[in-house]
Amino acid sequence: NYKAIYKMCSITTTSDASSSTSEIGEFFFSSSGISPEEAVERIKVMRRQEESFLCTDYLSGCGDAIQCGNETTSQTTVRPAIDVGCRTKMCEWCYQIADFCKYQRESVGIGMHYLDRFLSSGSEAANMALTNKKVYQLAAMTAFYIAIKLFEPSQIEVKTLSELSRGCYSVEEITEMEAEFLRALSWRMHAPSSVAFVHHYLSLIPAYLAHDKVALQLMLDVSLYQTELAVGEYDLASARPSVIAFASIVNAMNIFGTR
Repeated sequence: NYKAIYKMCSITTTSDASSSTSEIGEFFFSSSGISPEEAVERIKVMRRQEESFLCTDYLSGCGDAIQCGNETTSQTTVRPAIDVGCRTKMCEWCYQIADFCKYQRESVGIGMHYLDRFLSSGSEAANMALTNKKVYQLAAMTAFYIAIKLFEPSQIEVKTLSELSRGCYSVEEITEMEAEFLRALSWRMHAPSSVAFVHHYLSLIPAYLAHDKVALQLMLDVSLYQTELAVGEYDLASARPSVIAFASIVNAMNIFGTR
């Protein structure tokens, strides 16, 4: 159960990740080509960065002050017309497109994170998306489109995206929504992802497991799969990627009986 694992790991990860590298250096190996010391330093930096990319529970419709990025804004009361089911459907659609086009599934997670941050921003366009399902669908498609533009070697044209919408959205509407995203997110598009945390965490696997490459690959695969499952869970949209990654690895270790 992801919610239970998240609660457990949110306590575990409150401890400082800056454990003395001199203490762990000889006991851990690196599977990603970087030293354990460098991995720890990167994790520390990524954990600081993720704090400025957090989302809020935007479906609650409350009018409290919200924080997205480094700016705190006042959000007027919005009664969302969308619900968790709407988000789930758009997430599934993005995964289907990613698989068909041979995109990285991580791009879906990045796109959904853009969407969650956008809807947490309190901008006029974001509030419109919260109260209009057609606009919400446009926002979700645009978020995925932006992720593809930034992180995939092969691009998808706006015209193609318009055709995928079966004519519901014109090229101009998609382009304008893209501009709304960039403004709402202040052009801050490179948040550390749970996938990145998984790779860095696994570079610190105890050395006695280093010989079992098959087990390590299975643990990586299962961990990454669980980060994909987390993308579709609205309850985890506001969770820190570092916690999602840690919970995924804990689950994978439990599946394989690793202590």
